[in-house]
Amino acid sequence: MADIVPYARRCKSGAAPRLIAFDLRMRTSYRDIALLACCQALLLISNSGLIAMNGLVGYALVENKAFATLGATTFVLGSAFAAMPAALWMARVGRRRGFMTGSAIAVAGAATCALALWLGSFALFCFGTAVIGIYTAFGLQYRFAAAEVAAPEFRAKAISLVLAGGIAGGFLGPDAQERNAQLAAAMRSSKPHGYI
Repeated sequence: MADIVPYARRCKSGAAPRLIAFDLRMRTSYRDIALLACCQALLLISNSGLIAMNGLVGYALVENKAFATLGATTFVLGSAFAAMPAALWMARVGRRRGFMTGSAIAVAGAATCALALWLGSFALFCFGTAVIGIYTAFGLQYRFAAAEVAAPEFRAKAISLVLAGGIAGGFLGPDAQERNAQLAAAMRSSKPHGYI
């Protein structure tokens, strides 16, 4: 997705590299809108999976079961505290680099949560969910990016299409979690190499 900046055309004669005029026409990038809708779906798949597994993971890791859902709280707090910094970062470096930053943060958060499960550390798990919440703050900017890559007459529809991707992700997320649980159970029962 290209950042939206009006570009200047140069003279075709090549005699002088002076700027002639700005091309301010706006064209809708349907490819970018489709990619943003897919990203929104993946965001909601990961969020619904995290929320669904959070209580179970917390219940297994923490001694005082009253704190089992604390990871969901840190997830929401991470998202809330990072909303403004994420928007300011994207304003500074552009949408593409901002979304790449958010994706890198998501990978770091998922790795932190996986490490927490391996170590059996509930505090580290809560920290990991907070980091994933930071990624969510970046991901919630997808609809605004859709408005920026659409022509004015198509903006409302572009935002709707991206949000529809999120609805699809809301349905696909729990289904993906169920299929992964079935796959893990099948892999555990077969144990060909003893790794699982």
